[in-house]
Amino acid sequence: MDLLTEGQVRLVVGILYYLWLARNSALWERSLPRPASTVKRAVLTEEAFTKLGRVTYHPHAAVMPETEPHGLRCYFDAGYRQHTGEATYGVVLLNHEGVFMAATAGTLPGAFSPIMAEALACKEALSWLKGRDIQRIDLLTDCMELRSMIISRDTGTQSYVGVIADQCRTTMSLFNYCSLHYISRAVNMHAHTLASLAFDQDHPMYWDVIPPDSITMFVH
Repeated sequence: MDLLTEGQVRLVVGILYYLWLARNSALWERSLPRPASTVKRAVLTEEAFTKLGRVTYHPHAAVMPETEPHGLRCYFDAGYRQHTGEATYGVVLLNHEGVFMAATAGTLPGAFSPIMAEALACKEALSWLKGRDIQRIDLLTDCMELRSMIISRDTGTQSYVGVIADQCRTTMSLFNYCSLHYISRAVNMHAHTLASLAFDQDHPMYWDVIPPDSITMFVH
């Protein structure tokens, strides 16, 4: 261990952790993840931690509107691979105290750019929230460009992204209360991590009450 760098130590710990999860999956669920998938999850988790850097994660760091101090918070993020055009989404729902309530993650079809992936992730999050019959929500994204596009009064429907943004605005109007806020990536690491790991998923994943192991360090 003394010969390894800090990053290598984190990677070793991550590999051991995901090996343990794979073993549990094989034993209790009769499903054995592929070795490459297990290693990839460890690598992505270490990369996400590295991007976070030495910033301490504070679930309450997002600046929330004073008019809605007790509302639910929905964090979302998109993943995008430029060389393949693959896109994913990660969505995390917390209560006003930052306690985990639910989450979902999966792949997105037809994304031609990172901003389009972000717009599709927003649309997916809104659809998921409506399906849960949530009427009052604060949406949080680390994409300033998307937030500016959606809250702009200019419909901007002359592009694929503009059409999706317009659809998001329409869906937001169906809630009793729905606002969209910008937050830093450091505050959005739970949604970012789910989106990063979703590239290896064949189907959408859903979690209720108990968060997935990959984001337990970011929620409580």
